[in-house]
Amino acid sequence: MTDTATSAAQTALTTVQLLRDDRLARTAADTALLDATRQLDDADLRLTTYLAPDEDTDDLRDEVAAAVGEVSDAIVRARAWANRTADASSAADDLGTGAQVEADLDSAAQAVDEVAQTLRAGPEPEVGP
Repeated sequence: MTDTATSAAQTALTTVQLLRDDRLARTAADTALLDATRQLDDADLRLTTYLAPDEDTDDLRDEVAAAVGEVSDAIVRARAWANRTADASSAADDLGTGAQVEADLDSAAQAVDEVAQTLRAGPEPEVGP
């Protein structure tokens, strides 16, 4: 779950960095960011399917869902930023600058990493069907 969300965040971060450096076409960036959002669908499916809901896992499920949601929000903002900026290296609008978008993605990735560490440190959760 968290590995998929981390991968999606890192893909988005790299995409934004390349776009800001004018080393990636906007259409390619859009495709990469859309693919990253699709990766999150897999993370969400794993969360709801494999981490059985019960008293022992409710808090953990909430933490994972919040972290995945943070990544999702950051990627959606990054995609909107990439599609709205005329000059990706310097433009700023209501979505912020490229540097702000990168910072949001980095923060979201760190949140997922923290939850992943919690998952690895705790007992193995019961797996659903």
